[in-house]
Formats: sequence, C-alpha cells, structure tokens
Amino acid sequence: MIDKAKKTGYYIDPSKLDSFGERKRKPSGECVVYIDEANNRVIKVKDPYAKAPLKGHATEDAIYEHIVHNLLFPDTEYRLLGISESSIGDVRFILEQEYLKDGYEPTTQKQIDEYLSKELNLIKEGKYWYGNDFYAITDVDAASDNVLSDNSGKLYFIDPIIKFKKSAKDVIDFLTQSLDIALIQPYVIEHALMDN
Repeated sequence: MIDKAKKTGYYIDPSKLDSFGERKRKPSGECVVYIDEANNRVIKVKDPYAKAPLKGHATEDAIYEHIVHNLLFPDTEYRLLGISESSIGDVRFILEQEYLKDGYEPTTQKQIDEYLSKELNLIKEGKYWYGNDFYAITDVDAASDNVLSDNSGKLYFIDPIIKFKKSAKDVIDFLTQSLDIALIQPYVIEHALMDN
C-alpha cells in the first residue's frame, strides 16, 4: 500500500508529520495525535492494524474503517489525507478530524445507549458492545472522552472502535441502504490505493 501511495501521490513522508501541529504526549491505542488549533483540526497517524483482534477486520478492509465511521457519525467525519509509514515501514493512515474543543462536554451513558439503540438500531451485546448482524461498536463509555455533547444535547462520537462482522463492502452497502444516504466521495483515495 505504501508503494501504491507513492505512485499515486498520496504518500506523506514521515518527516513531515510534526508539521501537522502539537503532538499529544501520550498516543492513543491506535494513533499518534497532533492538535492543530489554528486550523481547528486533529490529525491522527493511525496504525490500521492496532486492535485488530478486537475489530475483526480482514486486512484489506482496514482502509475502509473511517468510511464506516463517516457513515455512522457524519458530524465527526474523518478525511483521509494520505498514507505514511512507521520507522520500521509499517503502513500508517493520516486522518483529519475537526477539533471539538469549546462548547462540548462529556455526556451520560443513558444518552449514548439511547442514541445507539434508537438512532442506529443497535442492540446491546454484552457489557461493552452495541451491534447488529453487520457491525458492532465499542469504546463509547461515558467515562471516556470518545462521546461528547453540545449544549443542545446532540452527541458527537469521536473515536469509537468499529468491528466488522461482514466484509467492508457488505457493511458499507448495508449502511448506505439502511441509513438512506448516498456515498459521494469517500472511495476516491481508497480505490486509487487498493486497485491494481
């Protein structure tokens, strides 16, 4: 994938990553995070295979996880800026997301549960998961900072873990049909990188 990114112009040299903003001291379980307050954005250098056993993706489906996030949570959408690599040559996705800072606060577990069950029609699966036959979501506990709300009570899911129970194509097809939305641009970079 790195070679394909270099050939198609989507490669971001690792030496340029620090130009994205102030690096958070402690990385998340999946990402090194840069805060760009001047442009109101967060840049995430994501290891697409981190937490792979938890997510259940096929290797080739990892690049589509942010598209599924965007379909489920368009108010906190990711934009794929390009592909980079770690110091040992492992692929990294460079994702941009709006920086939610002023006017947002943690929400309650009741609000999260109601949104996931009523808006997304997900069923509680054990203590930490919400899902259906196609996908499941976790890491949305009110104690974390992964779900915020604004002063109107609207929820913003920042960085949930999304597990695919079927192929990425099947999950995306299901979501575009069940949520009655059209997929506009999200495949452009991914297809340039994945197609032979």
